[in-house]
Amino acid sequence: MNNTKGRITNVNTMNVSAPAYHALTRISASGLRTILTQSLRHFQYQQEHKEEPTAAMEFGTAYHAMLLEPEKFTDSYAVFNTEARADKSMTMAAKANIAWKEKFYAEAANDGITVIKKTDFDIITDMGMVLMSNPDIAALLTGGKREMTFVFEIDGIPGKARMDYVLRRNGRVVIVDLKTTTDASPRAFGSSSYKMRYHVQAAWYSDILAAHLCIDPDEVSFIFIAQEKDAPYVAQAYEVPLHVVRQGRDEYLAALAAFLYAGENDDWRGYENPDERGGLRDLWFPEYGFQEVAI
Repeated sequence: MNNTKGRITNVNTMNVSAPAYHALTRISASGLRTILTQSLRHFQYQQEHKEEPTAAMEFGTAYHAMLLEPEKFTDSYAVFNTEARADKSMTMAAKANIAWKEKFYAEAANDGITVIKKTDFDIITDMGMVLMSNPDIAALLTGGKREMTFVFEIDGIPGKARMDYVLRRNGRVVIVDLKTTTDASPRAFGSSSYKMRYHVQAAWYSDILAAHLCIDPDEVSFIFIAQEKDAPYVAQAYEVPLHVVRQGRDEYLAALAAFLYAGENDDWRGYENPDERGGLRDLWFPEYGFQEVAI
């Protein structure tokens, strides 16, 4: 990385909860990915409108909490088990059981506790057992620091990052990131990783940790642990090659430049062509679509 673009300064660590981290109004890897995969207008909208978490997002959050902060899980989550309903002779559609469910959720909300269904709790528990029974993966989640939160400035822009796990391994600093997925096979996870721009996250985190430790970013290794959400909950660790990390760095720097320009010029464009062709863009067409036409 050169000294004039992507300069990271004022790096500090914070000990905050996940909700407190998400409340920080700073640019993050997920925000940069939105700019890259969608548009500046999508990013601006997300900043101005709180996004309701999807079921998949809630599942992933609970998965991370149980695996990385198990001692806090019971204080943060309440397991909703229909087998413990008020009237076991009736279904959950019965008035007594509806009232019991409403009371359960209301009390949890008052205590600031997230409710998780018993079925999801059991799946996450089984996933954790499978994950930690793999000695190679267990070694990547042992002896390091978890949920490391950083705040910093990059080219004067306030930024943030929250790393799942950081450790030293074979003489290198390693960042480990947990991902739940429907398919952890090499080709499928590689494809979804590109679509989600996970390599941008790898570069962002690597550069921040390197700046914090005053080392070269190439001295940082980034590993994804992908685990399937369906039995038998197969998991696989993938190291991001340095040339892919460098590609992610180029992309996040481009997103940062676009973000800075948009803020200075109040130009939060969608998919418009910057060359000003009356709002027109050429239709994208795949290479495989060009083939000889048989008559």
